[in-house]
Amino acid sequence: AMFLLVVLASVAATAVDKVAHAAGGEDTTRFVISTDKTTVQDNATGLTWQRIVTSDGFTWEGAFIYCRSLKLAQYKNDWRLPTLKELQSLITEPKKPSLMYIDTVVFPHTPSEFFWTASANDTDVAAIFFDMSKFPTGLGPNRSLGHVRCVRGTLSTIYKVPEASSYNLMTIPRQVAQ
Repeated sequence: AMFLLVVLASVAATAVDKVAHAAGGEDTTRFVISTDKTTVQDNATGLTWQRIVTSDGFTWEGAFIYCRSLKLAQYKNDWRLPTLKELQSLITEPKKPSLMYIDTVVFPHTPSEFFWTASANDTDVAAIFFDMSKFPTGLGPNRSLGHVRCVRGTLSTIYKVPEASSYNLMTIPRQVAQ
């Protein structure tokens, strides 16, 4: 039993190291773009992402509706608005001279403005922005319409969000988000 415990701990540590390495952007097998180029499978997290986002802005409630009605590739009715942790999993260190904290080859034309998440409390809604050149203070734009990158699947329990991803976090008062 002790041997099994050591082996399991070793396997778990290796899996976490591999995921952390992938989150650093060096692992070219992390993201797999679908043949129709509409979705991206994230092998580090187990999630499938909408690849290209619409330029339309949405209220927070509108973002939920948009994701529920999205139909991409063979996936029909299981798209949803990502949680904060899920959306933070897409944050990567930018390649110079860009300040886009997302892989712009995998996710091209990512808008500068903030992206909604499904995470909220009684007073605020959590959002993420990927372009630090526009909002280096973390305050983001003063408006109620945000962008949406829908997701499907369940976040892997071994995935750890990089600590630096909190720099891209912003909160929006619920009364503005509606």
